[in-house]
Amino acid sequence: MKSSCQDFSYLLDLELFAGLEPVVFDVGCNKGYDTALMFEAFAAQEEFSRIALGKFYESNKQLNDSMSAMNGGTCGVCNDCKESFDSNMKARQRAAANRRLQVHCFEPSETNYQGLAQMHKRFFGSSNKTARGNELRLHKAAMSNYTGTVQMPSNCGELCQIQAKSDSATATTTTVPLTTVDAMLDSLQLQRLFLLKIDTEGFDPLVLQGARRSLAEHKVDLVLFEYNSGGVWGLNGLTLKGVTAELESFGYICYFEGSLLTRITGCWSDELEVKSWSNVICVAGSRPVQAVLRAYSIAPFKGRY
Repeated sequence: MKSSCQDFSYLLDLELFAGLEPVVFDVGCNKGYDTALMFEAFAAQEEFSRIALGKFYESNKQLNDSMSAMNGGTCGVCNDCKESFDSNMKARQRAAANRRLQVHCFEPSETNYQGLAQMHKRFFGSSNKTARGNELRLHKAAMSNYTGTVQMPSNCGELCQIQAKSDSATATTTTVPLTTVDAMLDSLQLQRLFLLKIDTEGFDPLVLQGARRSLAEHKVDLVLFEYNSGGVWGLNGLTLKGVTAELESFGYICYFEGSLLTRITGCWSDELEVKSWSNVICVAGSRPVQAVLRAYSIAPFKGRY
């Protein structure tokens, strides 16, 4: 079940259920590769992609130098800058022609945010939108289960987290806003998220707690979060079993992510509490998109939808 780097084999099949105005929250946006992935999957007509982003970072000496000294370098620990979707590009571009994607990127790391800001200027200009109307908004903020402020290491890289050690022995901290998914949906006047992606280096359970109202109301179709042995995992009863049980109480079905999905909900075994770098994707059982994840699951279902 270990899947420290997401596989996303199923992502293109999700496009059929994204609708004309899908909204994505990328919490822990990092260098922006997962955000670029969303544009590849749901706004294929745009120039912005993981490969294009990697080339931009490599061509910018200042960013290249600063990121190369951090975890993951410019390409990311999963070599994101070399990844792409090659299948049915023209068909996907036609399908996306009338779609208007909106991605909100939340990143508290000063180093990462500087890179994101320059990336945003390169691909989106002075506006948040491309000429085709697809949108990327940057938020220099952390997410948790309450609103306020928090101290973040100023120079941490890809493994940046609240209360983390800096990548440098001469650490400095920066005060950044702290918010919740529920609060941001209210602030942005959004009624629905197609995908909530969380990668906060061990603090994902707190972000999920800050989304409880939205999850209970099925305002979020899909939730992707990271599970490991760091951060708050294992503290105060925060286990994968407990987190997925709460999501089940909201009507979500969860799977370990990978080229094939391993169902967790309704199939729990203590062996699933693997405490290693893994990714979990959950889907609102009331949404038709759940058929895609069910089709990719190795148990208890077989075959395609």
